[in-house]
Amino acid sequence: AGCHGRGGSSSSTAGFRHAEAAASPDPGLGAADSEGRSLERACLRAERGGPSAWTQLLPRLTANVDQNPCDAQAWAFLARARAATGNDMEALRAAAEATRLNPSVPLGHSLSLLVARSSAESGKWDAAARAAESALASQPGDIQALELLVRAQAVQGLTERAEGTLAIVAQSHGGCRAAALAWRIA
Repeated sequence: AGCHGRGGSSSSTAGFRHAEAAASPDPGLGAADSEGRSLERACLRAERGGPSAWTQLLPRLTANVDQNPCDAQAWAFLARARAATGNDMEALRAAAEATRLNPSVPLGHSLSLLVARSSAESGKWDAAARAAESALASQPGDIQALELLVRAQAVQGLTERAEGTLAIVAQSHGGCRAAALAWRIA
């Protein structure tokens, strides 16, 4: 059962499932909505609980992806769990599938940074910039995301943007840090 087009059935968000349930008398859709919310709560608990909590949640997240292969949020949850348990390659695969299904699916700060680093290492600077911006959206001023964003902008020839981002680095992390970063990417 492949996904239809680039968007597929892209999200297990409550609004999407609720709209679907309202249009259909199928009582199973309400259960899917409840499961989506339950998984979201379980992921929030795992964030607080650390790697062992994510390890315990992995079978449930894997089953959710198996049952909902076109659900971008299901893939994003799985990617977060894989990253939290140190399986970066599998996290990147799941994140790639999540963003293929829905380019704006929220990945969270750590996973966005992982995607940004991987994209930069692969020379995919546009993807690196998008992922760094996503990381900054959840943690404004994060120095790792700012440095990746400056590099990506500079490599793409977006000089004015890179200078603007360097100004943010200088303002929030000091001129020495910004100067060192500018020297490394020059």
